[in-house]
Amino acid sequence: MMRQVSHKHIALLYGVCVRHQENIMVEEYVQLGPLDVFIRRQQSPLSTRWKFQVAKQLASALSYLEDKKLVHGFVCAKNILLARDGLDEEEGEPFIKLSDPGIPITVLSREGEDKVLATSFHFCYNANQKVAK
Repeated sequence: MMRQVSHKHIALLYGVCVRHQENIMVEEYVQLGPLDVFIRRQQSPLSTRWKFQVAKQLASALSYLEDKKLVHGFVCAKNILLARDGLDEEEGEPFIKLSDPGIPITVLSREGEDKVLATSFHFCYNANQKVAK
């Protein structure tokens, strides 16, 4: 279901591996990582314009999901990934990608019943440098 989602402000989902008790979701690597970490590392306050741009992009991603009749289920700063910080004027505005859909993965069991396989995942980004829970 989430593999069919395509929006510039939603991190691409490459696949899911469910093996015994371990669940791994492989997503697009987003260079600057989670928004909460970025904000904690900032030495100076972020401008109102910067915050507005991030909020506008997040609203665009959530509106897209709503149009597709999907619910993200776990919107928080650690699930907003920063692709571009937008702090330099030459760089333009910040650019975010929403990650971790926060929804259970269901599959059809052999008995023909839907079963919830997992509600939590280990996330492995598309580069060896970033691995987060």
